[in-house]
Amino acid sequence: MLENSSFSVKPELFSEASQLIDVLQIQQITTYSKEKNKCVFTVNKGNITVEFPRPDIVRLTVNHTSENFTHHNSSIETYEGSEFTIRETEEHVLMQTTDVEFYLHKQNCKFNIKTAKGEIYSNGFYLTEEGTISLIGAQENEFIYGLGEKSGWLNKKGERLSMWNTDVFAPHTPDISELYESIPTYLSFTPNYSFGCFLNNTGRTIFDFKNRKDEHKLETETGIIDLFIYTGPSMKEVLEQHTFITGRPYLPPKWALGYHQSRHSYQNEEELKYIVDSFEELEIPVDAVFLDILYMDGYRVFTFDKERFPNYETYLPQLLEKGIHIVPIVDPGVKVAGQYDVFIDGVVKDAFTKMPDKSLYIGDVWPGKSALPDFSQQKVKDWWGELHEFYTKLGIKGIWNDMNEPAIFNESKTMDLDAVHDNDGNPISHKEYHNLYGYEMSKATSIGIQKLTNERPFVLTRAGYAGIQKYAAVWTGDNRSFWEHLAMTIPMCLNLGLSGVTFSGPDVGGFMNDTEAELLTRWIQMGTFLPYFRNHCSIGMDRQEPWVFEEKFTDINRDYIQMRYEWMPYLYQQFIEAEKTGLPVMRPLVLEYPTDQRTFDMNDEYLVGENLLVAPIVTRSARSRSVYLPEGIWYDYWTDQVFEGGKDSLIDAPLNKIPLFLKAGSIIPLTNKKKKANQKDDELYLHLYSQETGNVKTVIYEDDGLTMNYQTGERFELHVNVDFNHETVNVKLESKGDFKPSWNKITVFLHGTNKELRIEGHLEFEARSGKELM
Repeated sequence: MLENSSFSVKPELFSEASQLIDVLQIQQITTYSKEKNKCVFTVNKGNITVEFPRPDIVRLTVNHTSENFTHHNSSIETYEGSEFTIRETEEHVLMQTTDVEFYLHKQNCKFNIKTAKGEIYSNGFYLTEEGTISLIGAQENEFIYGLGEKSGWLNKKGERLSMWNTDVFAPHTPDISELYESIPTYLSFTPNYSFGCFLNNTGRTIFDFKNRKDEHKLETETGIIDLFIYTGPSMKEVLEQHTFITGRPYLPPKWALGYHQSRHSYQNEEELKYIVDSFEELEIPVDAVFLDILYMDGYRVFTFDKERFPNYETYLPQLLEKGIHIVPIVDPGVKVAGQYDVFIDGVVKDAFTKMPDKSLYIGDVWPGKSALPDFSQQKVKDWWGELHEFYTKLGIKGIWNDMNEPAIFNESKTMDLDAVHDNDGNPISHKEYHNLYGYEMSKATSIGIQKLTNERPFVLTRAGYAGIQKYAAVWTGDNRSFWEHLAMTIPMCLNLGLSGVTFSGPDVGGFMNDTEAELLTRWIQMGTFLPYFRNHCSIGMDRQEPWVFEEKFTDINRDYIQMRYEWMPYLYQQFIEAEKTGLPVMRPLVLEYPTDQRTFDMNDEYLVGENLLVAPIVTRSARSRSVYLPEGIWYDYWTDQVFEGGKDSLIDAPLNKIPLFLKAGSIIPLTNKKKKANQKDDELYLHLYSQETGNVKTVIYEDDGLTMNYQTGERFELHVNVDFNHETVNVKLESKGDFKPSWNKITVFLHGTNKELRIEGHLEFEARSGKELM
């Protein structure tokens, strides 16, 4: 293709003339009317609708067509909308809520939003030959975060990025613009003010923070402008606003937070048994083992190959009884075959995507010629969800969605752009719908599993759109066993979190290329403290299970996987907070320290929650590294050594150590060693990291870790209140809720002080100094 040849640097392509595009500006308000909680303006081309989902959120829709873009609401949460007043000035129409003033210019339709902390403005809306352009004013010295799954660095200022879900097998380099997930939202940050924009368009969109110094250029290729503006004023408030619109992250079952093992592919029952038995014999914890495409009969979804897995109907339920969850891959491609009941049923139910001439769209994927479900129809989502009874009858409660960009083996890598999605009676082309396809597939899967099992579902997806956090975890696709890809894991997952997707992680060890012992160990160390923790590699690559290298590496890998389970109470606490607030589990330092300039583009450290700072080793043969600790007092997790923040420190990092730091005043709940996430805890350990004086509080949660019953009150809460005084540390423990935790003993460890520890509560516990840990 010419863009992959020297033609792409032909000088004429960069001439000034080639950069100019004929555009039509949206302008000239002629009439307007207030309808319920929105206002509709007639302009020179179509209309502009302004509404306020909440007093601090503006939704502005520019529809230059007569079409009804119902699919734009597919990933949006239902809201009533806020009341506002409206009046005219000489130049503007002014709409006002309790939080914002929204000015829309009568002539040029540029807007200005005024809040108590800052302003947001536009430089207008424009129509191109095929799409639209929105120009949003940039802040001086801003940093740009979010934009979903993108390679490269945390700060996206100075980049031009495209949103188009794409199967990218080539090595992920910083200049790749399109990957598997498209989340068209970004956050503009300065220490004084932050705001966000979500361009809700499921076709290809382009975000240009490179070519215009004073503005952000947002382009669409299809559809309309549907723009949500989050007025902040802080980063945390922007994230809360975005997840109010697109949905809070769902709370996974606890077993989904454990260690997962995968390979393309565990090829038969004998190999699967070897993997499971090896974990047990080597005493390495594991909660899930994945089955890639070779488990299927000729790559037909909802089947098992009875030659490779002759006893699957009895063996898989036995694994579940041992606490091993099997997670099979399910792709959207349904093999075209006259003797295949899923295909026949889909044809009868009119469930597949069609071409404009009403014939089935047929694409070439793993099974060969395949039909693809039309997930734009509710009846198809229901049908697809019900098909998963094939798996749930075997005790399977987790599904791995792959190839759902959708990926097709052709030059475009996807479905024909003129393929038609019914969209429940409002047909649209695949060009308009593309980025929503994987989202709708995983939504159908998640809802289907929950209905069939009455348990929290686990779905791992490669493709998605804004709102995917409600239904699935995301992994970052086909990475490589490169140290550079280990390092890039951090900003990729951080920006996913800043886009609403808190449950994410990479293929630990790398998917392609042969990993090496040290790289795998350093990746497992990082994975222990990532939201999602799965080891996965490709067929033909050297194996990378935790035990494949010499014994010293196996021992370190085992210790860190075990740590994942010891830290489960803290990790679970962060996922519950994410469900409540939309804040990510894995956080960039800037989210907690927005006035510290050193944190604004920090790519090699991160926080888990507010209090745990992780500084992974991402360089081969490194045995120490410089760690920047923000303001305050910090404790080395391994030694209890105290460090003063606001500066860099050189930290030893031998092969068996990842630098970890806890902030003074932290209350960290841990538990005993165990082999499964849902295994009962014998005891709860509370680690208190002393500060000079002051009060700190936290809530530690416990529920069954499996069902939705916590939503109806079946949850235990331990409210911990700690007063650090000059001579004593006073701990008050208060329990709430009807659920009874498995542990009935709490041990409190006090770090960094010899002060007297006093504990008040109504639970069985013992108190001892943190020094006894040394």
